Amino acid sequence: MIKLSNINISFERPIFINAQIELTAGAFNVLIGESGCGKTTLLNEIGLLNEKLNSDYLFFDNKLNDHSDFALKRRIDIGYVFQENYLFEKLTVKENIICTSNNSFIMGYNKYDSFI
Repeated sequence: MIKLSNINISFERPIFINAQIELTAGAFNVLIGESGCGKTTLLNEIGLLNEKLNSDYLFFDNKLNDHSDFALKRRIDIGYVFQENYLFEKLTVKENIICTSNNSFIMGYNKYDSFI
């Protein structure tokens, strides 16, 4: 279960003000909305892609507080399927390659050093 509460995200205008969402393990969770309503913004928050959290984040009852928690959860527990080729802007080339491996936590960085 992933539960976000007190979601507060603004750009030129407020996108989320004290919003909350709970995603249940094993269930299909769907985000539907008009273009520009904040779907991608919310997915970035859920997927720990932002540099800092804009919410109170519980991952199976464990509160995530610092950025090292984000990297570990992204690497082990969160997967992505994009419509098109995608690179994470905040990650290095090496981190983008490692992030796509299902076994990157087990294999570590050494196997991927030869790619770069």
